[in-house]
Amino acid sequence: LREGQGDTPKPGDKVAVLYVGRLLQGKIFDQTDDKDHPFIFRVRREMVIEGWDQILQMMKKGEKRLVIIPPELAYGTRGQPPKIPRNSTLVFEIEFLEFKKE
Repeated sequence: LREGQGDTPKPGDKVAVLYVGRLLQGKIFDQTDDKDHPFIFRVRREMVIEGWDQILQMMKKGEKRLVIIPPELAYGTRGQPPKIPRNSTLVFEIEFLEFKKE
């Protein structure tokens, strides 16, 4: 959706993102509020689903992507009831705001 600039984060780096998470049918199940309250986590520290860990290591600051994550890289057969059914493919719009190298 928009290209970014600079380096990509490595395992352990702290990243800040904005996102909207939808089921494949379009229903929103989660989202960040605004740029003043981004979602912050460390890459490859089992803090997010595997699909996020993989895609964030390819993104650059300022980049915005639409990402489709299959169930095996998300919540798999267990889902995340009640919002995410079992075996759900998830669609995320992710805006990569910044990261700090660790």
